[in-house]
Amino acid sequence: MSNFWSFSTPGIKTPVMKIAISILSLLVLVALLITGCGGGGGGGNSDAAADPNEKPTVSFSRDPDPGTGTWTVTSGQLITLGVTCSNESGGAITATVDFGDSTTPTPSFACGSTARNVTYKYNTTSNRDFTVSVTAINAKGNTRTVTAGISVTVPSTSTVAGAPIISSIVLNPQEITEDQTTSIRGAFQNPADADSKCLITWGDGTSESVNDCTSAGNTKKYNGVTQNPSTFNVCIQPYKGNTLGNTECRQVKVWPPNSAAIGAPWLKNYASNANTAWTTISTNYVAITKAPSGSNFTFEGLAPTGADSLWMKPEWGDEVQVTTFSSGGTTTWSKSVDFSNQGQGDKIILFYAKKNGAKGSELKVRYTVDTIAPEVPYIATWSTPTCTATQTLSIRYTNDAELYKNGTQISPILDDTATYRYYNDVVSHTTSGTYTFRYRAKDARGNQSSEAVVTIVRDSTCGSSGGGGGTTCGNGICESGEDSTSCAADCGSGNNNFGTIRSGVETLISQVKFVTNDGNTGFFAVSTDNKLYHYSQNGSLIHSWNLNSTDISGLPVASMTNVSGITYCQVGTVGRIFISNLTTDNIYAFSFSGTTQFSYLFTSETAAMLNNPRGMFCDGTELLVADSGMGRIVSLNASDGRVRNNALGTPGTNQDQLSSPYDVAKDSAGNYYIADYGNDAIKVFDSSRIWQRSYTSSIVSPTSIDVKRVGGITKILVANYGNSNILGMIDNGSSIFLEVTVSSGIQYPFDLSMLASPGTQFYLAEESNAVTVFYIE
Repeated sequence: MSNFWSFSTPGIKTPVMKIAISILSLLVLVALLITGCGGGGGGGNSDAAADPNEKPTVSFSRDPDPGTGTWTVTSGQLITLGVTCSNESGGAITATVDFGDSTTPTPSFACGSTARNVTYKYNTTSNRDFTVSVTAINAKGNTRTVTAGISVTVPSTSTVAGAPIISSIVLNPQEITEDQTTSIRGAFQNPADADSKCLITWGDGTSESVNDCTSAGNTKKYNGVTQNPSTFNVCIQPYKGNTLGNTECRQVKVWPPNSAAIGAPWLKNYASNANTAWTTISTNYVAITKAPSGSNFTFEGLAPTGADSLWMKPEWGDEVQVTTFSSGGTTTWSKSVDFSNQGQGDKIILFYAKKNGAKGSELKVRYTVDTIAPEVPYIATWSTPTCTATQTLSIRYTNDAELYKNGTQISPILDDTATYRYYNDVVSHTTSGTYTFRYRAKDARGNQSSEAVVTIVRDSTCGSSGGGGGTTCGNGICESGEDSTSCAADCGSGNNNFGTIRSGVETLISQVKFVTNDGNTGFFAVSTDNKLYHYSQNGSLIHSWNLNSTDISGLPVASMTNVSGITYCQVGTVGRIFISNLTTDNIYAFSFSGTTQFSYLFTSETAAMLNNPRGMFCDGTELLVADSGMGRIVSLNASDGRVRNNALGTPGTNQDQLSSPYDVAKDSAGNYYIADYGNDAIKVFDSSRIWQRSYTSSIVSPTSIDVKRVGGITKILVANYGNSNILGMIDNGSSIFLEVTVSSGIQYPFDLSMLASPGTQFYLAEESNAVTVFYIE
């Protein structure tokens, strides 16, 4: 070794110097070996020795930008953080934002060199200071946090100490024409402020300063008024020197020249005529929503005080005087209008009063001429012949019509947005014989449909007593307590309490996988390329959206990759769409209204700890999630995504356990129905979340389930993915029976959804192919 490290240096004579130089050379060589070994030449591999404690770099911009000053916003003001992150050695980085006001931090999001915008609003009742913290974490698990202080202020509604205060004001008169004047004056809370001046703004862009705030001489005459009438906001504010007091306002109505300073007439409520109704669209604009049959309609109403006559101007004719009024007399009026020659559609009529020949405000009335008969009612379910004394007929009719049975109204017009309604009519046939029931629809204009006729033959001698719990074997219904052994007549393979399934319109959608009804008759569908579609029942595209953060404001994920489920329900008055995501293990809620108003609302609470969430069920209050990775059903609030109840089920293969559940549904009796993908089963839990029964025959990898409870039984629809078919089953409370299997033309049945109305129609999404509407008849 000594020979290896020895070398000669010209000019160095002493041993001590040679030893020192040798030691220095040794240190240099050791350093070279440390930095160069394993590098394969060329300077070695610095990445292999990267710092395991490397922390990510994170920063954020602020909007509004305070510059170098204090970051100050008002309560309720929207702020935006533009968050960016980086690592010297590369690798994925995620970040979260904590706004410091005790709210839950944002879910983690991917963070890179492109700024990720995070928006927020503080809501405080007093001035507060908060610290905004942005924390980034890299693949090594190392974190870095940057912070910024923010001051949130609440605008003051009070005046400064010593400011003059007006306690009340008088605007007189509050209705004038252009040739008249109005005046405004105030009274001070403190008489010592009477020497204050006042700033008066008249609402038409003009203002003036007056020395006497209490004088009735502060007057105004308006010019160039075009509306009938125009309304102006008149305000008065006292001040002393540079000290401003409070502001008080009143409104004045101003009519143009040659008009009467009187309001519009109005319609009566027609309390004496149940066949007539109207609704207010806006001020002085009403629509007749219900009218007796016939081509004539009589309008009735009252005129404003001071009117001497009432006039009518239809859009298709000249001004007509309806009646005159004597001074101090009644101002009721009525007018019959003939619509027989006006054709179909909305017709507008103006009613107005006059005083001394001058016209007052107009009442605009919309009357819809409609002579088209409504659809004939459709009898969705019935049994004939029958051995029972009663049965329930499910009758579908259009939402804009009343339903009549044998000439008697049994259901009124109901005001909602559905196209169809269903009425469950319990009919009686107590003795043997033939019974005929006639159903007809009648709309608000008196137009009547043709009749739908149901004929039922009652044979009281058929069947036999089922005994034990009051069931009746042979009544055509597989009741609780009966099965295919004890009552083959009702529960045998040849008996069908579910109905037949008929396919309808097929809508081709590329890469489609999930579907839900839209609360009406249409559907929403999600494809694997992150697109959401809204279609009508006949397959017409209404609208589509890209599910990414650039198209949907506030969405906390870059794009909705790995969508795993969708459902729709009404939460209060707002329609909501819920979408599950396997990548982020979250549920995302969106609001939906009209045809295009789609916006992100919130993400499920972190405490839910979801793992591969899939199908969902929502009843407007509770959102159930099939948490496939955890073998359970999670309960969330539909209003805010927070955990609602304890989870249902535990992972496993026992009868009361779940293995990768893909979907969940709940009937109106509170029973839970679960598509247990891993156990190849349909499992039922009661309202107390106790397992009741399972169905496994013919079930292979079920991916979707939906249910509807009808007449004491629950109809079950299953997308049986492993066998490429749809199954229609019934649950009578003690057993589940397979009644219908549909496989013709079906390849990859993945998701299905019944309409909100009783189960007579559903949509099926076939993976990467199409959505098809089916009918249960």
